[in-house]
Amino acid sequence: MDIETIDMDHEKDDLTTFGMIEGNELYVIQRKLKDPAAFYAYLSENVPPKLPYRFMLTITNLKKGFLSKQLSFEAAFVDLMEPWRG
Repeated sequence: MDIETIDMDHEKDDLTTFGMIEGNELYVIQRKLKDPAAFYAYLSENVPPKLPYRFMLTITNLKKGFLSKQLSFEAAFVDLMEPWRG
């Protein structure tokens, strides 16, 4: 799973892109309207809020904040960059 955002503050900035791989399928969902409400509603309806596996992300704390705030999405995350953070 990956997300793209307007900026780095999950309290005031918005998601613009949500992507994930499920099995052999790649899903990329882009926000097309200025108001993010419809985008968040679509994601909330089409991406289950709790999935039974861990998600691989980079910059985990930043993206986890966006997923939690905008989508009420809680999951176990693995930061793919952790081995190189030292």
